[in-house]
Amino acid sequence: MRRYLGFRQFVSDTQQGLLGTACLLTGSGAEAESLVRSVYGSIGADWARLRWQDPVAAARGVLYRRVLAAGAGAGGDAGGEAGPLSGLPLEDRVLLVASHHEGVPLESTAWVLGMATEPARERLAAAEAVLELRLEGRSVAEALAEHADRAPEVADLAEGALASVRKGRAGRAAILVVVVAVIAAGALYLNRDKPDPEYVWKPGPFDPPVQYAYVPQTTACADSVPPSEEQSAIHCTEWKVFTAYKQGQSGRMELGTWFGEGCGDDGCSADIDLVDAVNSVHTRERGSSVPLRVSPDGHRIAYFSKARSRFVAWDLPSARMVDISPPVPWSTLLDVAGLDMSPDGRVFAVAFGGTGPRVLITDFTTGTTSAMPGYCGVIGMAREGATMALRRECPEFADELTETPKTVVMIDRNRKVTKEFTATGVDGLSPDGRTLAGVLTDFDHGDEQYFVTTDPVTGRVNERFPLKPLSEPSYSFAREWLGDREYLVNAVTEVGHESFGFYAVDVRTGKSERVRDVGLNPGSRVEFGKIRRDK
Repeated sequence: MRRYLGFRQFVSDTQQGLLGTACLLTGSGAEAESLVRSVYGSIGADWARLRWQDPVAAARGVLYRRVLAAGAGAGGDAGGEAGPLSGLPLEDRVLLVASHHEGVPLESTAWVLGMATEPARERLAAAEAVLELRLEGRSVAEALAEHADRAPEVADLAEGALASVRKGRAGRAAILVVVVAVIAAGALYLNRDKPDPEYVWKPGPFDPPVQYAYVPQTTACADSVPPSEEQSAIHCTEWKVFTAYKQGQSGRMELGTWFGEGCGDDGCSADIDLVDAVNSVHTRERGSSVPLRVSPDGHRIAYFSKARSRFVAWDLPSARMVDISPPVPWSTLLDVAGLDMSPDGRVFAVAFGGTGPRVLITDFTTGTTSAMPGYCGVIGMAREGATMALRRECPEFADELTETPKTVVMIDRNRKVTKEFTATGVDGLSPDGRTLAGVLTDFDHGDEQYFVTTDPVTGRVNERFPLKPLSEPSYSFAREWLGDREYLVNAVTEVGHESFGFYAVDVRTGKSERVRDVGLNPGSRVEFGKIRRDK
């Protein structure tokens, strides 16, 4: 059946390795085989979606969770087959196997365990110390690999997995199609104009700089909820990018997807669907927008990849993609608190709230990621991530409306804290790292608004300019820095918040002027790239 194209090959390629991992975690060949069969049953039931994401990671995650759910009964010394992890707590076994046998990032394993990264790191170190005493000189990885290689060989498990999907569905093969259709119905309907799940999107080089990315004002997916209990979440992929260039000078545009292009007296432009970029996720209980960022030069984009189930940074001219987070389950995606990048597009940060607030910081050049636990957002960062402003609080929307003071924490390129202070009107850090800026609303005095600059070294306010980009009444929202001396704000009507356009504020004088490269209201959400030439 076409929906299961590649499933048997996937099982054939991975079953022995998964059995080895299960044996390490359970200490029992029979128990390991039973677990692996159930894992493939779950993967098979959702193969239409998982096959073009990361089915290996998905299978590993299901296995870890089922071992943990089995509790103390799993991993005993059944049948005398206990391995080097015998007697260790389940969480320790998962940490050791994930880190030393499968090379899974610690942040990803910590999420499976429901732990913050640092406690997981400490627990892993303690488990390593215990295990090293047992091994008497052998490396942990070597000992685990040796025991995993002794996992019993079994016949092909694919057919059994597919049979388990059919079980209880009236015994007819046609019902299998219905099961998969129910699981995917919402996403397939709401994304019906997107590429078929059979299609694996792989972009080529793209040279024109992106001026901005946006979500259209009206979308089919915006207010959706999963139509059934079987479908846990709906993810919307409605981001578009707008790029402009001179006719005949576009360069390479090998995105691997169709897009509309038009040319006139002022040049050419294109609106392009980002078929892989998730803009929102909805469960039956709640929904959340998912961020995207474009570098100031318009050549790099960071977003949550539908195909990879993680945040990625994409360099358009080279077509290179770098993972900037481990796989993120939909439940955790609801807790994403922010996404940011340095002005030169080198350093990326993904912030998570929820019960385990943390910021993951990735260097695009080296691909290395470091975790900053205890922080809930990135206010801004300087070029190359040399200086970064983080926030500790995870505020509710009401807190933002009342200008609740933020705890601002400045860190250097070595991720060391250099200053911590409380401030309001702090929305972004200048590219040179010398100025914090933002919009402050005085709700006690007629909702007057001010453009405020703050010294990140001392935490003191430098300037406080009345913010009036228009002669008529308006309300302004902080957006982002345009170079070291200008800051972008969006002016809207006081009632209804209809856009008046975008304005560049001079941080030295407080004067503003309209940015005419962008329309009054390009979309319900917009993220800017190269929208303004340097003066």
